[in-house]
Amino acid sequence: MNGKFLALIEAGPACAKYQNAAKRFLSFAFCYGCDPTEPTHFSTPLDTQFFNASTKSAKICASVATKMAPRLFADCGLLLPDNRETICSPNSPVVPHKVWPDCQDHQYVCLDATTTTWYCSNTECGAANTPSGFNDAPCNASRHTCDGVLMFLNDNRAAKPPNYEDYPVEIVDPQLCREEYGEAEAANKCSCMQDPSAAVRSKATLLSSTVVLGITLTIHIAV
Repeated sequence: MNGKFLALIEAGPACAKYQNAAKRFLSFAFCYGCDPTEPTHFSTPLDTQFFNASTKSAKICASVATKMAPRLFADCGLLLPDNRETICSPNSPVVPHKVWPDCQDHQYVCLDATTTTWYCSNTECGAANTPSGFNDAPCNASRHTCDGVLMFLNDNRAAKPPNYEDYPVEIVDPQLCREEYGEAEAANKCSCMQDPSAAVRSKATLLSSTVVLGITLTIHIAV
C-alpha cells in the first residue's frame, strides 16, 4: 500500500520537499480498507442511476474526496504507471486535471477501453467504454459524479483504494443523503469514509494506519 501511494506521488526530489495537503487526503483513500467502519459503507451503491446496483461501492465522503481533486496536484503532477500491480511497469508524469477532467452536468463519464483514457461525452459511452461498476448514464453535478476526482478515485492505476479494484468508488454527501432518506434510515444508508482526524471514534485503527502513511510521506519529503 505504501509503495503504491509513494509511486503515485513521486515527482522528483524538488517536489518531494513540497508539502501538498492533498497528498494527506489521498493517503486516506489508499487506507480505505483500514477504516474500522468499512463494513458500513462498502455496500450497495446509493446512486443506482449512475452506479450498477448489482455490485458494491466503496463510499468516500465528499469532504474527503474534494480535498484530493486532481487540480490540487497541479504543482508537481503525479506519476502514473501503466499497471500499479507490476513493479516493473512503465510510468509517466501526468498533469492530473488533464487526465481526470471535470465533466459538465449531464455529460457521460467514459473510459476508453483501448487507451485507458478518461473523457467526458455528450452521448452515451457505449458498453465497451463504460467504466467498471458504472451505468452508462449521465452524471449529476450535485452528486459529485461529474467531478474529475471521481475518475481519479475509480482509476485502478491511480487513487482507487488498493484491494478494491473490482468495485466502483462512490462519493457521498452525508447531508444530502440524510435529506433524501431521513434521519431514521440515514444511520444505515449514509455512512462513508471520513477524515479520521475529524471523526470521533472509539477505535484508532484508521488513524494509526494513516499515521503510518503520514510518517512515510514525511520521511519521503525529508529525503
